Amino acid sequence: EGRYRQSLAYGGFEINAAISRDNLTNVRDRGYLFANGGFSYPSGWNLSFQLQTASDRQYLQNYNFFNGSTRTFTGEVLNFATSTLVSNLNISRIRSDEIVEFNATFLDTLQAPTTTTDHPSRTIDGEYARWFELNGIPGDFLFNTIAQSDYNEYGPNNARQRDIARAFTGLKWSETWSLGGGLLLDTELASFGDF
Repeated sequence: EGRYRQSLAYGGFEINAAISRDNLTNVRDRGYLFANGGFSYPSGWNLSFQLQTASDRQYLQNYNFFNGSTRTFTGEVLNFATSTLVSNLNISRIRSDEIVEFNATFLDTLQAPTTTTDHPSRTIDGEYARWFELNGIPGDFLFNTIAQSDYNEYGPNNARQRDIARAFTGLKWSETWSLGGGLLLDTELASFGDF
C-alpha cells in the first residue's frame, strides 16, 4: 500500500494505491488506485479531478482501506461509496461577467451483476453564461446555454434503460427603475429554448 502527494506551482495531486495477492476471490492479484487533485491558474481557469478504480468490486471492502481517518491534501475525508466508484473531471472559469464550466462524471458499480441500478454510468454537462450591456439600451443582458447528457451502459439491469440529452439556451434582459419616494421597479424580459 502506498501514498504519494505532490505540490505544484498552481495546485497539487495525490495518489493512493495498493496491490495484494490473496485467496479471497478467484482473482489472485488485486489492487486499487485512487487519485485526486486540484489546480487554480492565474488566467482564472480551475481544474479538479478524481479517479477511483479497483480490480474487483469486493477488494476495497475486504481490506477496509478507508475508514474515515484518511484525508486528502486539501483536508477532505477520502472515502468511497460502498455501491459505486466515482471518477470525475471539472474545468471552470468564473469572472465578474462570465461563467464557463465543464463536468464529466464516470460511475463504476461495485454491486453484483444482477443488481438493478438507477443511475447513469456517465454524465457530461457544460454551462456558459455571459452578462453584457448594449450601447443605447438600458439594463443588463444575460446569455446562457447549458447542455447535459446521461449515458447508460448497464444493460437490462439499469432501471433507466435509455440515454438522456438536453440543451437549454436563453437570453434575458433586466433593469431596475427608480420611481421616486424610495420605490423601485424591477423589469425582466426573457426568451429561451429547451431541447
